[in-house]
Order: sequence, then structure tokens, then C-alpha cells
Amino acid sequence: MNAAEFTAACPEPHIILGLRLLPLSLGRYKLLKRFNSPFVSDDEIALDLKGMTEELFFALVICGLPCSEFVELENNGQLHRQLKRWGRRVNKYIKREKYFSILEKAEAFKRYLTESYELPWRVYEKETNNEVSPVHWSNAIEVVLMSKLNWTNEMVNEEPFIRALMHYFKFMESEGQVNLVSPEAYIEMQKQADENGRVFEAILNK
Repeated sequence: MNAAEFTAACPEPHIILGLRLLPLSLGRYKLLKRFNSPFVSDDEIALDLKGMTEELFFALVICGLPCSEFVELENNGQLHRQLKRWGRRVNKYIKREKYFSILEKAEAFKRYLTESYELPWRVYEKETNNEVSPVHWSNAIEVVLMSKLNWTNEMVNEEPFIRALMHYFKFMESEGQVNLVSPEAYIEMQKQADENGRVFEAILNK
């Protein structure tokens, strides 16, 4: 379990369309949300091949640059030039591939995102709160990291997303809000719950 924690905090690099992606961070996730990327949408968005290509390329640019650099390019009106420069690099990469599939690259990007969310433990809430907060969960995590754990804005923007989640849930555990268990313990708990359910059902049916 400890090895899984260290592995999660130092994710393997991903290279898609010849672009080496930086680890998904809370900052890069929020940039994807800001520009309505379908890859992080709460709803399924249907895209044609052209739309998928454009969205994938833009998402790769976000995840291939430090957040501050991306924001600066956008604010200075230089983002379009950067996109064109990266586009030329991508075209050269595509021409070198014998069999190219944009759908395959999109799936690779989805794997990059999924791996960035995978905690080394399962999280159980100790108390149930039926009130729904209007604050998006990513902002709630950012507030805790910066106000309780002394994370800087640079850390929020650049530290791997999984590390932000681990620090957040470790803090929540110390506050008595959640329990963290290993995947193995989780499986055993599920087996026990299923067995208890079968026993209870048998008692009711007598």
C-alpha cells in the first residue's frame, strides 16, 4: 500500500501526438473545465471526428504547459500562435506514423486522466451530509489545500492531481470525516457486506 502511495504521487509521463504531457494537476483540471473540455464534462458530449480532433489538441496544449505559461499566452493573445506552432509539430508526428487513429489518441488521453484520479485507497465518509454545496468539488479541495495545508497557488497549479487528492483525504481523515482503507481491505469489506446481506435475507425468509 505504501508503494502504491509513492507511485501515485509520482506518475509516469504520458506522450500523446509527440507531446510530453505534464502531470494532470488541479490547476490544469480547472483550465480544462474553464474551456468546457468534453474530456472532463459531467455530461457525455457527442463529437464528430473534426470536433474530437480540435478538442483533443486543445486539451493536450493545456496539459503540456505550466498553468502560468498557458494563462499568460491566453492573456497576451499569443495562444493561437502557440497552437499553430504545436500543430506543425503534430503534423510531422502524424506523417511518421504508419497507422494513425485520432480515436486511439483520444483514448490515450482518457487513460491519462483516469490514472490521475486513481487513489491508492478507498474513501469512506463517516458522516452523511445531505446538504448539496453549490461549490464545485475541485474548488472545495483547493480551499482546504491552501487554507489548511499551506499549499501555494503554484503547488495547486503544478503538483500532480493525485497528490492533491491524497493530501486532501489524509487531512479529512485526520479531521475524522473519512476512513481510508486499502483496496484489499475494501474487497474484504464488500465480501463481508454481501455475506451479511445473504444471512439477513435468509432470516427474513424463514
